[in-house]
Amino acid sequence: MPLNKIEINSYYSRIGYLPQHSILFKGTVKENILLGEEKSLDDKLLEFLDYLALEKEVEEGGRNLSGGERQRIAIVRTFAKGDKDLYLLDEPTTYLDGAKIRTLKEMIKSKSSESIILIFLHSQDFLENLCDSIVEFS
Repeated sequence: MPLNKIEINSYYSRIGYLPQHSILFKGTVKENILLGEEKSLDDKLLEFLDYLALEKEVEEGGRNLSGGERQRIAIVRTFAKGDKDLYLLDEPTTYLDGAKIRTLKEMIKSKSSESIILIFLHSQDFLENLCDSIVEFS
């Protein structure tokens, strides 16, 4: 099919995107994750949030949260939207400690059998034993 015949808007719902710098808004952690949708979060996503309460208030831009808390909210937001055909993860390990990085790796592995996952990183350490193939740009 020629590219100019593809209706690009129909693909947006099939893509999960984690930007390097996610935007958080004033509201609760849960509101920042679900973005107006009414659904529950699975146990793996709740575990990844760790001690971060879903009803905790978030100030505009997440000013009252640490970098790791903001990143965990953004990651859970990306994976909470249901299964996607394609995930684009830009620097997903930013601000995460070793335990959370291991959990993130498990989350990615669980999605990789049904989805294509593109991870953009400066460090390749995270990609060991995770990827089928690695493309390096210099």
